[in-house]
Amino acid sequence: MTDLVGKKMRDITPQGGEKPYLTFSTEAGFYGDACTWHVMKTYQNDQTKKHARWLVQAISPMTGPSGDYGDAYVYDVIVTPAPFLIAVDGRTPTEAELAEVREWQAAAVDSGVWA
Repeated sequence: MTDLVGKKMRDITPQGGEKPYLTFSTEAGFYGDACTWHVMKTYQNDQTKKHARWLVQAISPMTGPSGDYGDAYVYDVIVTPAPFLIAVDGRTPTEAELAEVREWQAAAVDSGVWA
């Protein structure tokens, strides 16, 4: 287990908020357009909680290339439009990190709080 959302990820917003910790992307997100979420900070470490949230920079055709900063439900980032993890600290994720994200996705769906 790589513990992507653990102590090392809490309060990860760097000076100036430039470098995201995790980056998720989807080819057909909300409204059918591609979306990218740069995770800047976490508030809760349990992705199965209904109102767990992260501070993200969301980029889509509606926000333009600079995106919008704000809170997003973890479920909406990791499950809703079937995103995939594309970067961890600016590098390609390892197989263990990808497996951990798949576990988060399954746990969030199986928790039943989103039904």
